[in-house]
Amino acid sequence: AVVLFTFYVLWEPFVKYPPSHHPTLPHLQRLEHTLRRIFPFQRGLFEGKVANLWCALNTSPVNIRDQLPSDIQPILALVVTFILMLPSCSKAIFVGTQEPYSRLTAQSHFVLLLWATTSCALSFFLASFQVHEKSILLALAPCTLLLWQDPVFVEWFSFVCVWSLWPLLQVDRLQSAYTCMVIIFACLVWIRRVGTGQRHFPTVFSGNMIMSSIPTLSYIGMLGLHLAQVL
Repeated sequence: AVVLFTFYVLWEPFVKYPPSHHPTLPHLQRLEHTLRRIFPFQRGLFEGKVANLWCALNTSPVNIRDQLPSDIQPILALVVTFILMLPSCSKAIFVGTQEPYSRLTAQSHFVLLLWATTSCALSFFLASFQVHEKSILLALAPCTLLLWQDPVFVEWFSFVCVWSLWPLLQVDRLQSAYTCMVIIFACLVWIRRVGTGQRHFPTVFSGNMIMSSIPTLSYIGMLGLHLAQVL
């Protein structure tokens, strides 16, 4: 009853009052108009400069948004999102069913849940339909709780997430705030690394030279693109 009442309160104004540009719109069409605004399938895979898979594939010579019919694009986004989510969800379900919860497994289960949540949120950001730039923060939120588990990855991912918001922040004229916050966070990262001294934390970037070079190359690339834009 509470759910139904809440649903009624939220939807009643949209059905009762028509759009200003079409005051004679029938009630059923008002509902359809609202649903189209919530699920904007007619607007294509993405808008703006969101740093996800579809924006990257919309460059020449692929131009995926122009090549695929508009009615196929939501289905493709759903399938790709499901495929990207499948490994982390399968791992979480497998561990949950094979390793019963106890005090000994509580911490490992919690860490796995955070990794799985981060992975699923990142899958939605990378492949979902009509993703907003700020959706990357949904992946960053659970990832930050892994700071003491893998500080190198969390620090790198935080920089990448904020950097991906740069086009949106430019539109809102938040360049100064972006610069100040990045510098402050970089100082905190430096303080953390100085404070830990020679202590080495396990990280996903360990294992080989290629993986260990990803953070450094990413920082160089992000800074280089900022400098290229200024110059």
